[in-house]
Amino acid sequence: MEFINSDQNIGDFLQFVALKKRELGSWRFFHAFIHDVDNKIESVINEEFEFDKSWLLNMPKSNEILLFCHKNSKDTLIKMDDLVFKNFSNGAVRGKIDSFTAKGMAEFSQIIEPHIQKENTQDMISFTRMCRPENCFFVLDDDPMILKQMEKILEGFGNVLMFQKAEAFFESYKKHAPDVLFLDIHLRPDKGNEILKVLNHTIDVHSHVVMISSDTNEHIVRDIKDGGAKGFVVKPLDKGVVYQQISKAQTVRMKA
Repeated sequence: MEFINSDQNIGDFLQFVALKKRELGSWRFFHAFIHDVDNKIESVINEEFEFDKSWLLNMPKSNEILLFCHKNSKDTLIKMDDLVFKNFSNGAVRGKIDSFTAKGMAEFSQIIEPHIQKENTQDMISFTRMCRPENCFFVLDDDPMILKQMEKILEGFGNVLMFQKAEAFFESYKKHAPDVLFLDIHLRPDKGNEILKVLNHTIDVHSHVVMISSDTNEHIVRDIKDGGAKGFVVKPLDKGVVYQQISKAQTVRMKA
């Protein structure tokens, strides 16, 4: 079990949940307030639980715990509920187990939001991406024809935002936290490979960027891979290749 405190990097927890968006119906969560501060939550849980793929977020300042695990780990959820009641019954509000319906996700988000540092750009991006039920795609290309083609290809898969210039791009990226960014390598006057590096190094280490270009020069391809690009789409655009690229993005929910 991954055990983290909210005063550590909560971003890893948020990203883990975001990566399960395709299958949130297969996950459950348990939430409880523990008011008996004399008891050490972490030590109690470590004594009782074996490690698995569940995530447990400990929020010591508010005496809350939040467990996120697969529905096949039903015994883990019940065991956690019993553990809280057994060890903290004098000062605990017994926890609640819920699933990730739309209502469940809204409640899950409300539990986490007060513990996110709003000034932490990465955490806010991960939180936005996690909470958003629909997909979001960005396309940054100075060719209006490419923008029109991409909009047509992506319509029906989610919200699509188009940009011809980079000047307003970064602020919009922080606000919307797209699941996939399609980025022109030879953007003018900015260079796509430089935007890629700034994005990955200073804004969103979890970005999923697919580069667009008619240039398949080995040096350029190597440079964008080193910069953190997850894929490459060659002009003229092929709809099948674009679909293949978005299907690789782990936070994208594909149509049934």
